[in-house]
Amino acid sequence: MSEERSWEERRYAEVFAQVLRLLELRRVEDPHFTPTRLREFLQDAYFRQESDWIGHGLVFDITQAAIIAAYEQFLAAWEAEAEEV
Repeated sequence: MSEERSWEERRYAEVFAQVLRLLELRRVEDPHFTPTRLREFLQDAYFRQESDWIGHGLVFDITQAAIIAAYEQFLAAWEAEAEEV
């Protein structure tokens, strides 16, 4: 019997999947979207995650973690693909 995922796990998985879909679409449709630009997005996401002086809360933390993970995964795959060429 499989355990039901917690709301935190569901939130993370939903955000992660959404961000990956958006990145894939942007890569296809936006000629100005490059790995360099994605690295800038990633740096901004790290900054938002670390600027928690007012305490963003659990939902924010989960969302930011999923966004960062999606950016990192997409960037790594994109760079690996470029190395194969």
